[in-house]
Amino acid sequence: MAGTDKTASPLRTPTWMRVALVTSLALNLLVLGIVGGAVLKFGRDGPSRAGFLPGDYGPYSRAMSESDREALRAAYRAEAPRLRENRAAVRQG
Repeated sequence: MAGTDKTASPLRTPTWMRVALVTSLALNLLVLGIVGGAVLKFGRDGPSRAGFLPGDYGPYSRAMSESDREALRAAYRAEAPRLRENRAAVRQG
Protein backbone atom coordinates (compact mmCIF):
# COMPACT_ATOMS: atom_id res chain seq x y z
CA MET A 1 0.00 0.00 0.00
CA ALA A 2 1.95 2.86 -1.30
CA GLY A 3 -0.29 5.86 -0.40
CA THR A 4 -0.82 5.24 3.33
CA ASP A 5 1.85 7.04 5.34
CA LYS A 6 0.85 6.81 9.01
CA THR A 7 3.78 8.90 10.21
CA ALA A 8 2.61 12.11 8.48
CA SER A 9 1.96 15.04 10.83
CA PRO A 10 -1.63 16.29 11.15
CA LEU A 11 -2.60 19.33 9.09
CA ARG A 12 -2.04 22.70 10.76
CA THR A 13 -4.84 25.19 11.02
CA PRO A 14 -4.24 27.96 8.49
CA THR A 15 -3.05 31.27 9.92
CA TRP A 16 -5.95 33.21 8.40
CA MET A 17 -8.39 30.95 10.23
CA ARG A 18 -6.70 31.60 13.57
CA VAL A 19 -6.78 35.35 12.91
CA ALA A 20 -10.48 35.13 12.00
CA LEU A 21 -11.21 33.17 15.20
CA VAL A 22 -9.39 35.67 17.43
CA THR A 23 -11.07 38.62 15.66
CA SER A 24 -14.49 37.00 16.03
CA LEU A 25 -13.87 36.34 19.71
CA ALA A 26 -12.77 39.94 20.27
CA LEU A 27 -15.87 41.31 18.55
CA ASN A 28 -18.15 38.99 20.51
CA LEU A 29 -16.57 40.11 23.79
CA LEU A 30 -16.96 43.75 22.72
CA VAL A 31 -20.68 43.27 22.03
CA LEU A 32 -21.10 41.37 25.30
CA GLY A 33 -19.40 44.21 27.17
CA ILE A 34 -21.60 46.85 25.53
CA VAL A 35 -24.81 44.94 26.27
CA GLY A 36 -23.70 44.11 29.82
CA GLY A 37 -22.76 47.72 30.48
CA ALA A 38 -26.11 48.94 29.20
CA VAL A 39 -27.98 46.47 31.41
CA LEU A 40 -25.96 47.50 34.46
CA LYS A 41 -26.41 51.19 33.74
CA PHE A 42 -30.10 51.25 32.79
CA GLY A 43 -31.46 48.07 34.38
CA ARG A 44 -33.55 45.50 32.59
CA ASP A 45 -36.30 47.91 31.61
CA GLY A 46 -33.89 50.20 29.77
CA PRO A 47 -33.85 53.96 29.92
CA SER A 48 -37.00 55.90 30.59
CA ARG A 49 -39.09 55.89 27.45
CA ALA A 50 -40.46 59.35 28.19
CA GLY A 51 -36.99 60.86 28.06
CA PHE A 52 -37.69 63.15 31.01
CA LEU A 53 -35.39 63.50 33.96
CA PRO A 54 -36.82 63.50 37.48
CA GLY A 55 -38.31 66.92 38.09
CA ASP A 56 -38.36 67.68 34.38
CA TYR A 57 -41.66 67.89 32.55
CA GLY A 58 -40.21 67.77 29.08
CA PRO A 59 -41.24 70.31 26.49
CA TYR A 60 -43.91 71.68 28.82
CA SER A 61 -41.44 72.91 31.40
CA ARG A 62 -38.98 74.12 28.78
CA ALA A 63 -41.73 76.34 27.36
CA MET A 64 -42.25 77.98 30.77
CA SER A 65 -40.24 80.82 32.22
CA GLU A 66 -37.74 80.01 34.96
CA SER A 67 -39.99 81.52 37.63
CA ASP A 68 -42.93 79.38 36.47
CA ARG A 69 -40.74 76.26 36.53
CA GLU A 70 -39.60 77.07 40.05
CA ALA A 71 -43.22 77.59 41.15
CA LEU A 72 -44.15 74.21 39.64
CA ARG A 73 -41.24 72.52 41.44
CA ALA A 74 -42.25 74.15 44.74
CA ALA A 75 -45.86 73.00 44.31
CA TYR A 76 -44.68 69.47 43.55
CA ARG A 77 -42.40 69.44 46.62
CA ALA A 78 -45.31 70.63 48.77
CA GLU A 79 -47.51 67.78 47.50
CA ALA A 80 -44.79 65.10 47.59
CA PRO A 81 -45.77 63.54 50.96
CA ARG A 82 -49.40 63.13 49.90
CA LEU A 83 -48.32 61.67 46.56
CA ARG A 84 -46.06 59.16 48.33
CA GLU A 85 -48.98 58.05 50.50
CA ASN A 86 -51.15 57.63 47.40
CA ARG A 87 -48.49 55.50 45.68
CA ALA A 88 -48.13 53.35 48.79
CA ALA A 89 -51.90 52.84 48.93
CA VAL A 90 -52.01 51.85 45.26
CA ARG A 91 -49.17 49.34 45.76
CA GLN A 92 -51.00 47.72 48.66
CA GLY A 93 -54.07 47.32 46.52
